[in-house]
Amino acid sequence: MQDLWADFVGEILLTEESGRGGGIRQHRLTEQATLIDLRAWLLLEYLLPYATSLGATRIFQRCYWIDALGTTRASVQPMPTPTVNGTKTPSKRGKHKAQTTTLPPVLQPVAALAQQLARLARPITLQGFVLDSKSGKRKVGSNGVLASEIAQATHNGTQAGEVLTIPPEGGLLAATWTELAPALLATLEQSAAVFLLDPLKDGLLHYADLAPLYQRTAPTELFLWFSHKLMETRLLPSLRTGAGAAALTNLLRGDRWKSLLTREKDNPNPQSLIDGLIHLCAESMRPHFLSVQRLAFPIHSGPAHVAQAPYTLLFATRRQDSLASLNDALCRRTRRLVIESQQGVLNEDWFTNQRTEQIAAAGETLAQETLALGRTQRIRRWPDLRQQLLLAHFGQYSLHEYDQIITTLLARGNVRCEWHKRSPETTEMPLPGHGDLLLWR
Repeated sequence: MQDLWADFVGEILLTEESGRGGGIRQHRLTEQATLIDLRAWLLLEYLLPYATSLGATRIFQRCYWIDALGTTRASVQPMPTPTVNGTKTPSKRGKHKAQTTTLPPVLQPVAALAQQLARLARPITLQGFVLDSKSGKRKVGSNGVLASEIAQATHNGTQAGEVLTIPPEGGLLAATWTELAPALLATLEQSAAVFLLDPLKDGLLHYADLAPLYQRTAPTELFLWFSHKLMETRLLPSLRTGAGAAALTNLLRGDRWKSLLTREKDNPNPQSLIDGLIHLCAESMRPHFLSVQRLAFPIHSGPAHVAQAPYTLLFATRRQDSLASLNDALCRRTRRLVIESQQGVLNEDWFTNQRTEQIAAAGETLAQETLALGRTQRIRRWPDLRQQLLLAHFGQYSLHEYDQIITTLLARGNVRCEWHKRSPETTEMPLPGHGDLLLWR
């Protein structure tokens, strides 16, 4: 799966760079290539473990990937996609080949991941929808729905009391989130779903566009992708108009944002305003979710250097396994980019030794912080303390590293555990669970 994904992303990046007549220079990726990189990372490193966790519960049979960030224009060789349950269906006596359809390039990685999830011991069905209003300008394949069809069906449905039917198997939908949300959410029913939305892509979203996701009772993972450039060139100028100000007040459910403009009036700083507005958006979402995390998107920007792309990702979830999956995904990505950026540079061994020393020092610092929190707050259960540490250092340490810390502290005698159930034959230090009590020394 990783090789397939590397080939897919690599071909896209080559396409992006070939238009400028150069090789791959990741520090100058276009917005198009950045979105491809974002999708690749979220699908493989976040959705794969999260969907696996969902399937293991045996409660959820299906998960949807709803991508409203816009399709890619890069050319990728079509991947034959089976028409029955994600696998080719052999014909009787082998006389006829299975019929296949060709997925749009942006949906091919979703189909590849779906095949992998279908092979798990406890499989879960993954289906993807990609929303793109620009697709209405060209012909959409058999698995797509045109914007004109949606508009007509919505008009007829209003008259006849019907709801637009969305193809349940997924596909490319030529419409915006605002146009399609009611019909799409009805199609999803109570299935788990991951939503990727750009609040500025088709005009600023309103609170009513997001409220159904805030109120949805099924597992709902929401990613909001903010382009700093669009915020500076479109959103900030619009706030000088009555309509723009009213739209932002509607989205944020208040006009606290006006104080940001007053504060920056004498010494305007666009990035400070952008950060403040994104913070207010996150605050408006917090009452509806277990956690809302603001993520920078790290990219390889040059030899031995990893920078933050000029974008912000807001992530909202009500599930701890989803939160843990994204934490680990961000941790892996940042460390992988650091290693890749230092490969082949002068004094590469020095960088390797520095990383080793930094990891060891960070681990000891985390152990001391864990010990201090345990002693001062008298937290009795490890899952509760680990969750507090994860939120305080989101994306910096993996769940496995947190678990290593508590086993180290137990081995050192800094903390003792009253085990609810423990086999006397166990030689290795087990991991404290919800039923085990920590006694700090």
